[in-house]
Amino acid sequence: DAGVMVLSNAGERKDVPLSRQLLQVDIAVESLLVGTSIVVALMWPFVQAPPQSSNRATSACNSKHDARQMQSAADMSHIQQESSARSGREASLPPTSQHSATASSPREALLDRTSVFSVCLAAAVGCVCLPPASMLLGQHFFVWVWEHMAESNERLALLAYWLAVTGAVVVYMAVCFPHKAMSTLPKTVVRKSYHLLALALFGPGQLLQPETLRLAYAASFALLCTLELVRGARLGAISRVL
Repeated sequence: DAGVMVLSNAGERKDVPLSRQLLQVDIAVESLLVGTSIVVALMWPFVQAPPQSSNRATSACNSKHDARQMQSAADMSHIQQESSARSGREASLPPTSQHSATASSPREALLDRTSVFSVCLAAAVGCVCLPPASMLLGQHFFVWVWEHMAESNERLALLAYWLAVTGAVVVYMAVCFPHKAMSTLPKTVVRKSYHLLALALFGPGQLLQPETLRLAYAASFALLCTLELVRGARLGAISRVL
């Protein structure tokens, strides 16, 4: 602490010792890794639980199978009376109400599942992961990340470079390889393309800002795990796109 200062011409703060900055980066990286693992462990039972619509479909199939067995053993006249009474009740209902009853129940189940997933994920992140990290860093975790990136113009430029390269690759893949057409390419071409992309992304960070690169590794790990949880939770169109 007695003389080790940040010696950078990129606009970094000069009053923060380098050892303290590295310690804070280590705390942030470990907090992201451990916190993401805890969130995955807490959300995994919800992801593994089948949606209510599939449970209803399974129970409907089982009830139909039981009904067929009962038809073979029960009196046919009694079954005909029940079917006629059921058809009379269905005919008395308006067509719009029948359609809304059949169409709204899966939609409501999906909305309920999405709401429960969002609340549980926010509670796991906000109540379990963020408080210990913020306590160790001495300030709110996201505030520390913002100040850490804003301390240096070099870090901001590196972040903009990562976003630009990633966005360009995503747009290129969506335009040139729609509908999983990339699977037709040889595996060697796909593998070498990923190697070039990794070199373009990780090379400048390793040379200029290795500590920021470590922080970006941990943030990418947390983001990919969150997207995987969303995909595995079967939340309708969002999960199908992922």
